[in-house]
Amino acid sequence: MAALCAGSSLERLPDGRLGTFLYRLNRPGAGRAYLKIAALASHEDLAAERDRLAWLQGRLPVPEVLHYTEHEGHAFLLLSEVQGLPAHQALLEQEPLRRVELLSAKGVMGFVDWGLAGVADRHRDLALAADSVRFNLGEAYVDYFLQSYGLEHVNPACTRYYFLLDLFFTHVDTRSPRPSAREDG
Repeated sequence: MAALCAGSSLERLPDGRLGTFLYRLNRPGAGRAYLKIAALASHEDLAAERDRLAWLQGRLPVPEVLHYTEHEGHAFLLLSEVQGLPAHQALLEQEPLRRVELLSAKGVMGFVDWGLAGVADRHRDLALAADSVRFNLGEAYVDYFLQSYGLEHVNPACTRYYFLLDLFFTHVDTRSPRPSAREDG
């Protein structure tokens, strides 16, 4: 890791979710990279994120894993930069604790922050997406979103369950209080 970071300037970024430290490295002749550091005992599993990113390579535009190591109780994950402007700066306020989309004039350029990604029930994604739509655009757009997805494919009890479950695990919210999820979506 030290050889990969040698000669780089380091810029501390806001901490990641669940206590991860995040740094931007400006590497002369090699471009930018991002270093995530987490205690091995923390809830942030950088080894699992490394594995998810390796699986996603070639399927979606995601950062390349440049290096991963564990040393003295900490995990270190070095990722390539994905070009683009964070979607929250171009379109909507970014939801904390969610994957970040990177945009350019060409559209979506890539996705970062895959620490909690996995294969799961689609209702979990629908619940979180509906909550994001509700917060950023308003309640009226939730119905439009769900209709666009196909209401016949949405189980309201499942989306409510995942909405509440997400609040339990990601209770950190620095914004004003959000409305509770509706029973039907």
